Amino acid sequence: ASLCRIWLFFRRAWWQQPRPCVPHVPILAVGSGRLLGPMAAVQPLKPTVIWAQRQDSVFVTVDIKDACDVKVQLEESTLTFSGRGGEDGTIHYSFELDFFKPIVREKSKFSTKRCPEFFLSKQESGAWSRLQKEGKLPWIKVDWGRWADSDEEDEKGAFETGEMEGMDFSGVTQEEADGSDGRDSILADLDEDVVVSTDEEEEETAGKAK
Repeated sequence: ASLCRIWLFFRRAWWQQPRPCVPHVPILAVGSGRLLGPMAAVQPLKPTVIWAQRQDSVFVTVDIKDACDVKVQLEESTLTFSGRGGEDGTIHYSFELDFFKPIVREKSKFSTKRCPEFFLSKQESGAWSRLQKEGKLPWIKVDWGRWADSDEEDEKGAFETGEMEGMDFSGVTQEEADGSDGRDSILADLDEDVVVSTDEEEEETAGKAK
């Protein structure tokens, strides 16, 4: 009986000891690819990208409504994009895309008035079998509303690019795009000075030349 009482005493004393705190372990949300908890690291998401084509051009739309902090790097063979979306602009999107074939960078256009949109001029006329260079990417889809097969191009016509502007795509940000109103060129950000002459100054210069 005494041994039993001693065993119960030590057992009760052990259960009354404070337990060590279990450290918080971040939990991976199933299907989302995101960690939950204070140690969560938010990774950029891939936006849905839709595209259509004509024999001489490609029209690409990045499905991010009211996108902000947009940064674009366009080269002959690649498009690098990053930006934010969502109600408070808290969702970060980014992608890098290798084109199926090269494009003419200088003839391409860009707009962010609705969603980020790109008009890309092909270096060589002809149909592309896909937008990306290799493989199938689940976040790239066909823009059936703008799509036209080769025998439908005369009926549907060229892409509407009236609200788009040709720009220097080398690291264009949303603020730079909004600040260009068609009169001020984004090339003014280069080191060269931009000289604008008035009609009176031109007449005075012509008079001195005589």
